[in-house]
Amino acid sequence: MSKVKRVLSVILSIIFILSSIPVFAIGAKSEDGYLTYTVSNGEAIITGCDTSISGAYTIPDTLGGYPVISIVSSAFYNCTSLTSIVIPDSVTSIGGSAFFCCTSLESVTLGNSVTTIGDWAFHECTALKSVIIPDSVTSIGDLAFYITIVYNLQA
Repeated sequence: MSKVKRVLSVILSIIFILSSIPVFAIGAKSEDGYLTYTVSNGEAIITGCDTSISGAYTIPDTLGGYPVISIVSSAFYNCTSLTSIVIPDSVTSIGGSAFFCCTSLESVTLGNSVTTIGDWAFHECTALKSVIIPDSVTSIGDLAFYITIVYNLQA
């Protein structure tokens, strides 16, 4: 009888431990085409991008059925063949260095809900010629376009 109680105790302990782990922590990282994202509070946050992405790309306004609200730091780092990006209205913030070293990026269109562009967000985007910044943007981080502006003014 004590063996049965011990096995039952172990099983109940495992069930208790598994039930206490938050659902978002299990399988939180997902992929959708070129993008890697996490889901938190029912919203998608872009955390990375396959560097083989090329040409013009429009970020979808939802990933896995969740609205895309943010692009984190270095998410598109070194996507050197990306030539233009359209960011949907659902996105409110672009992290620092989000598009760092996207050396072929020529144009950026920000959605009407973006409020924050992080430090160095477009650092080393030496081909950048056009950025459409909506009135919703209230904060542009330090050196967000520095290398881009200096390089294109000298060209």
